[in-house]
Amino acid sequence: MSTRQRGETWWIDIGAPSGERIRRSAETSDRKAAQEYHDRLRAQLWREDKFGETPAKTFDQTAVRFLKHYLGQADCDSKRHHIVYWRTIFGGRILTAITADAVDEGLPKHKLMTNGKTALLTSGTKNRYIGTLRTMLNMCVTWKWLERAPRLGLLDEPKKRIRWITQAEANALIGAITQDWHVIL
Repeated sequence: MSTRQRGETWWIDIGAPSGERIRRSAETSDRKAAQEYHDRLRAQLWREDKFGETPAKTFDQTAVRFLKHYLGQADCDSKRHHIVYWRTIFGGRILTAITADAVDEGLPKHKLMTNGKTALLTSGTKNRYIGTLRTMLNMCVTWKWLERAPRLGLLDEPKKRIRWITQAEANALIGAITQDWHVIL
């Protein structure tokens, strides 16, 4: 018998075409639902064996493999930070459900400052989040987990960076000038 009831829960027992034995809980107390789960899993295993189809991968599986790839590299912490955020948006979803529209809607808007206030994220910061996700999805194509990655566009960034120096930096700059014409009164 391929489905059995243990207590209130139904369990399945399948012999895969590869010879592997799969025994797991159907996580339901409904016999028909357990039988449907059994039949779908068995059909999926058969299609994987006969047609070479690959099972759908989830965002979480991809994130783990992606972060292992970047482990020890200089930008590993920023990649991890980005993936933690994207996991709140796409966690548990299959990869094919991640579209360019879903990424645009899921982009972070604000960041929390240390004083408890929020500030809008710049286009450059949002582009870093998009870049991490784009890299991960392109790696999925390389790993044959996706046929093609969604096309993710970048936001416009200003050409120049404007930065104001602090009073302490200005004093240090003036103090570092050693020209004769510069005399501090």
